Amino acid sequence: MLAHPDPQNTIGKALASLAKSRRFPRLFVLSYDCTKLTSRNPVTRAEFAKRLDCEGTEYSNGRVTLDTGVMFKNVGEMKEHFGAMGSYTLCDLEGNEL
Repeated sequence: MLAHPDPQNTIGKALASLAKSRRFPRLFVLSYDCTKLTSRNPVTRAEFAKRLDCEGTEYSNGRVTLDTGVMFKNVGEMKEHFGAMGSYTLCDLEGNEL
């Protein structure tokens, strides 16, 4: 039978510290619009103004994937991409802005 690590134990403290310091993979929610894109078509302009949400994951190697199937080399590349299209916000799952 396996026992839970005792927090008074050195191994238990190491495991607890490792669990607390674990940063990756990091999940987030990306909310963005395409307001910087232009179109002569009024229907398309209205679509560009809509705010869209998607979920993403940042991995320990720096790669970022979105639930839309898009992959970026790092968070900076993703921010540059969405900043060129319009405005965006990144929030963790608790709603805190990143």
